[in-house]
Amino acid sequence: MHCPNNLEKNVVDYNEKKEYSNYKSTMTLKTEKNEGYSIYVKGEEIKSLLFGTHLKENDQEKLSIVATDKDNILLLFDNKLNGYSNCFKKQNMNVSKEKLKSYNKFLCHSCKNEKFDISLFFEYIDEDVLKEEDEGIQDYSNSYQWIKISLKCCNCGKKYKNYVDYED
Repeated sequence: MHCPNNLEKNVVDYNEKKEYSNYKSTMTLKTEKNEGYSIYVKGEEIKSLLFGTHLKENDQEKLSIVATDKDNILLLFDNKLNGYSNCFKKQNMNVSKEKLKSYNKFLCHSCKNEKFDISLFFEYIDEDVLKEEDEGIQDYSNSYQWIKISLKCCNCGKKYKNYVDYED
């Protein structure tokens, strides 16, 4: 399975296809009771008629998105910890409740609901190709070169397609 190790146990509806030397995988994350996740973000939210609402990094803050349910805090993406440029050392993917306080809670713009379904897309370079190019990779599960995160409100169904769209 091509996805970060810290997300694997919450993955359902996993699909993968290989194109040349890349793996493209899509998946959905589900809570145990299928209640949706609360979303916390760091970064700058941009609203565009053409591209919709999305999150991007700015000069003052990193780009980071965390999902929580009753029992878990999942780091979905942090541009200082995840992706190809950060896979040369093992990273701590844990977010404490204390650290979570520094994030902004994301609410649906239509109904102000706080629970969302999460869809993810990852693009990985084939592990054998990476080993030929870079021998220092410590965490292949974190070596993806592109991530997209889409959200869907569990109450009204509003979609935030590619809310995070980050290429490393």
